[in-house]
Amino acid sequence: TDFDRTKGWAVRWTLRTNLADLGDLALTGRYKSAGFGTIEQTVSSISQDNVSTFDVATNLELGKFFPDKIGIRLPFHFDYSQTINNPRYNPLDPDVLLKDDLLSYRTEHERDSIRHIVQDYTSITNFSFMNVRKERVGNAASTRHFFDIENWNMSYSYSRTYNRNIDIDHNDQTQNRLLFGYQYETNTKGLKPFNKVPLFKNKVFAILKDLTINYTPKSLTFKSEMNRTFQETLLRAKSQGLVIMEPYYYQTFY
Repeated sequence: TDFDRTKGWAVRWTLRTNLADLGDLALTGRYKSAGFGTIEQTVSSISQDNVSTFDVATNLELGKFFPDKIGIRLPFHFDYSQTINNPRYNPLDPDVLLKDDLLSYRTEHERDSIRHIVQDYTSITNFSFMNVRKERVGNAASTRHFFDIENWNMSYSYSRTYNRNIDIDHNDQTQNRLLFGYQYETNTKGLKPFNKVPLFKNKVFAILKDLTINYTPKSLTFKSEMNRTFQETLLRAKSQGLVIMEPYYYQTFY
């Protein structure tokens, strides 16, 4: 009877560093043992799981590896996180501590198999190249042509989320996104038809004097984006009988 008042502990650490003008790097780790709770939590709401989390994130300007006179811009982002939730009690037999249940198996392979089933594991991986482009430098900054490579930009991102737990054998979702963009701005100054009319030199007609008519488009912009999502999910068979479980899929392409 009564509540389990076993004490717990928690720790968190963070490391951040700047890699000069190349970018930055951040590492974060957290661990919370079963029985640890905050002051405002009641005894019944305190988690009975051992939870560990690790995160790494970095932002880099890979264009720094190219000479400045080329004008390459290659922003890169990467982050990865992993969360492992090890239950104190065996979810398949909730009245038994997991460590005691594992002692009933003869081989380490069998114990690892049970740990793999009852563990709640999630990993998230993201990386992207955003707005990759070549900027105008030197004499090219003052001249513009519709066929210049500087008018183009590209972005690509990849994301994967993987999860498994007592109910799901695996849930694996990936997303790919690719974007091409084009923007061209003309150098035309337009026509000011009333600029030299003496009547419009008066301040009252200043709006008409400064009226500008562009006989050509000032800019031309378009983009094309492709987005692909793929997800595979397989539920665990918990029946005592022989039940064949088939994964189901969800996939889109735009």
